[in-house]
Amino acid sequence: MRKGFAHPIILVLVVLLILAVLGGVYLWKNQSNNKLSLPVKVPIEALALPTPTPTPSSWKTYKNNQYGFELIYPKEGVIVTDKGNIEGECGQSIKESGGKIDVDNVFQVKIMDWSGTIQDYLISKGAGKIYNTEVIEGTGADEGMYLVELKKDFEIAVGYPPLLYVKYLFKKGNNLIIVSTFLHPENMGGCINPEVIDPIKYKKYLDLGWDPKNSFKFLPIPNQNSTEMFCGGFAGKLCPTGYVCQLDGNYPDASGKCVKN
Repeated sequence: MRKGFAHPIILVLVVLLILAVLGGVYLWKNQSNNKLSLPVKVPIEALALPTPTPTPSSWKTYKNNQYGFELIYPKEGVIVTDKGNIEGECGQSIKESGGKIDVDNVFQVKIMDWSGTIQDYLISKGAGKIYNTEVIEGTGADEGMYLVELKKDFEIAVGYPPLLYVKYLFKKGNNLIIVSTFLHPENMGGCINPEVIDPIKYKKYLDLGWDPKNSFKFLPIPNQNSTEMFCGGFAGKLCPTGYVCQLDGNYPDASGKCVKN
């Protein structure tokens, strides 16, 4: 080996060693930073997960073939009992008596013979100009009206307004269907609109998207060619849509048969 040739080799080795050391330091710092930036794992059981809100799995349907209508209401809700309010299945307290039908504490439906319009009926009750109203469409009725609220210049007083609890009116043929909502429970064991009881506590039932004024649907009357449907009598049974009651006498509680109008 020539003299003086070893010095460049040693210099190159020293430079390579320094670069290796610097590279190792750089890699160590990067790994340390990555470890520090990793997210902290939280045990699943420590997370505060919201409790799912139960909702009714389906709706219930009340159907009345005599008067040719049906209505829907929630399957589950707030039930009024003599020991307080509980949550459970609705439709346990349906009462039918003549031309009056109670569906729990949700709806009270009254059916009466009426040949005029809904507005004619309101006028006959002294209520022709006191309500803000909306037209209800798409139910299959000849007419439908929603009594939204009293107008600005009218106030609730004892015995006023004349249709205090009435919210919806429908006209089908010669039948006027008057629908009231309950502000006070009358039928023990039946559901009631949770807004009347406690809208905060029972908010989950108010969030279902159920709209009472769109719950009604009017159906074709079966056996429309039949003349053997009885009416009147002690119960005051009315005829279905498209029929009138032909009484067999002019005395109290007289009965008769429904004939096509």
